[in-house]
Amino acid sequence: MDLGVVIQDSQSRVDVEMITEEADANALYDEATNNLKYRTPVMHANDARVLAMEREQAAKEYYASVRTNVRASFPLRTAFANTTSLLRCCSHGSCLTSVIGDLFLNQNLLTL
Repeated sequence: MDLGVVIQDSQSRVDVEMITEEADANALYDEATNNLKYRTPVMHANDARVLAMEREQAAKEYYASVRTNVRASFPLRTAFANTTSLLRCCSHGSCLTSVIGDLFLNQNLLTL
């Protein structure tokens, strides 16, 4: 795509040649946008190394997200265990001492 040419002569004058017809400019614009929309990526020699690095990075991010989800589930597990132990021992009558003991044990498990 060529929008124009600038030529300087020996007398330091400059001539500018450019498109003056609107149809030519529109055709060049359409060609440029089609090239951007439908271009195919050019594969270089070092692209295989880049793809391997991207796959390695994706694997690291996947395992990091799994680790984060597992670590985020610990408070939910503890809350569930505390709630079930509270409901279980309140139904038997000795609520306060059992709940305090269970809470203490569950908090110690989290700090290990």
